[in-house]
Amino acid sequence: MPSKRAKRHHVVPQILQHQFTDAEGKIWYSARNDSNRYSTPDRRSPKGAFWIRDYYTVLEDDKLSSIIESDFYGAVDNFLGRTLPKLNTTLRAKSVPNIATDTLKDLRDVVFEMAKRTPQFIPDYEGDESLGNTAIEEVTKLNREVYGDKEQSQVIGTGFGGQSATAVGRDIRVRATLLPSPKCEEALSELSLRWVSAPPRKSFVLSDVIAYRIGNGGPNGLSNPRFELWMPVSPAHCMVWLRDPNNQVSQLTQLQPSHLRQINEYAARRGSQIASHSRELVSSLSRQK
Repeated sequence: MPSKRAKRHHVVPQILQHQFTDAEGKIWYSARNDSNRYSTPDRRSPKGAFWIRDYYTVLEDDKLSSIIESDFYGAVDNFLGRTLPKLNTTLRAKSVPNIATDTLKDLRDVVFEMAKRTPQFIPDYEGDESLGNTAIEEVTKLNREVYGDKEQSQVIGTGFGGQSATAVGRDIRVRATLLPSPKCEEALSELSLRWVSAPPRKSFVLSDVIAYRIGNGGPNGLSNPRFELWMPVSPAHCMVWLRDPNNQVSQLTQLQPSHLRQINEYAARRGSQIASHSRELVSSLSRQK
């Protein structure tokens, strides 16, 4: 009997959420509503936060499949499960993690996948249904030119398995997001890992943006020499990937409260879901537009 398809897809891995929970394993969570305003924070478990139904579902043999969620993102999340607790244990001891070269490359690649897996990765995206309709229209046009109207519907059915425009568009989006880019891989290889810590009694928020692309006055793309990629790994610490060819940036830096606030506000402003062990922090940020 075939296994049941997973439909609850966490856009923020549960293992990452667990680094931000309180002593009882819960987080204070808020999401934007239909008015684009953040809701009143409510307390929930990581299983019930940061998920979107069928977000990574693709088409396999003309049928809906969760293979990307289970195989690709499952492997990514397993890597984080092996790595994050060790990193945070070292950071809590006020030490800089000593990471093997191979693991460092894997970590860098995984952080970039975190940036890509978020719903905010594609700017001004009109939605899976719109993309699917465009694809179907283009295939319809091509089929009409090649086969004529008579055989048009049969060819389309073979190509998309009779699936909805939403399913077709989602399949295109998910698979395109995973495509390797030699240009991006080359740029990523230039980045070095540094760490920043929150000031005493202050915390990083967790956002569904996950990894923040910071341009520092320029574009937030990898080609910008001042580009930085920030990913909080706990309320107290955040990894930062940046270009530091002369090794001038300290391995571990404590942020000023004002800088931390800017980072948290950026995460809330760009995202649609935020969470923390601190209700006060989520309440404060959820009032931001």
